[in-house]
Amino acid sequence: MSAEFVVDASPDRPAGEVWAAALGQLLGIVEDNLEGTLDRRDAEYLHDLRVAVRRSRSVVKFGAGVLPDDERDHLRTELKWLGAQTSLPRDLDVHLLGFEEMAEHVSDPAALTPFADLLREHHEQAHRDLAEALRSPRFDRLLDAWRATSRAKGSDRPVGEVAGEVLAKAARRVRKRGRGITADSPPEALHDLRKRAKELRYLLDMLVGPDQPGAASAASPKAQKALPKVKKLQKALGRHQDAVAQSRLVAQASRELRSRGASRATLTAMDELATHLGERTATARTDVMRRWATFDRLGRRTWQA
Repeated sequence: MSAEFVVDASPDRPAGEVWAAALGQLLGIVEDNLEGTLDRRDAEYLHDLRVAVRRSRSVVKFGAGVLPDDERDHLRTELKWLGAQTSLPRDLDVHLLGFEEMAEHVSDPAALTPFADLLREHHEQAHRDLAEALRSPRFDRLLDAWRATSRAKGSDRPVGEVAGEVLAKAARRVRKRGRGITADSPPEALHDLRKRAKELRYLLDMLVGPDQPGAASAASPKAQKALPKVKKLQKALGRHQDAVAQSRLVAQASRELRSRGASRATLTAMDELATHLGERTATARTDVMRRWATFDRLGRRTWQA
């Protein structure tokens, strides 16, 4: 497994070089984790691959005026496709890894055995579909395009000038979503906020540079200090989304198990699990709103160079 991501973001370095270097590193992480993902040696291989794809999507999305337009547009489309291929198998990895913890919240854990079997069935199919995608000509072409973009000559503007603009834009997107959320907002609204928070966090990871004394950074000192708050907001949103995803999975699985003639004990255990996940979702939402209030106190000047 390989997931280290550290970019030289010295303020005077051309922005095109920084973006290209980031994409090159992220491509390397994907390639390093590809075999382990295909062999299913450990769920962390797919996790690291998926995070690298997500980071790359953020880098490309906010690369307007930095990366060459043609390469950027094509890579953005193909990375979105790759991200979609990794979504379900990773979700099912997480559900299976957390199954024992979920089972602790029902009165008869053994009654959930049919649910575990169903998860494994869907997990197997999802990973077969992912392997087919990762062995496809489209994926090979994507790697070629990714490699070409990471070598392309982009903007010569100093990244120190670009960083404030990019971070301010990403932060505006976070604020817009966050300020629109109320107690009645659907889970999709919080999920959208989570995606925007991830984009900001990933850009900060790239533009803050190495976490070393005296290391140069394209991001302003205020933006560097804001990174921990962004991470905490993102993690809170992640816990909420995990609870929502598990709730939906349990509801769907309950319907499927019922149609297969599952026992009363199993269906009762699934109902208990659904109740627990509903409570977990509510608790996670409360934490999100607390973390959001902390983030929202950051001024607009936080992100400017």
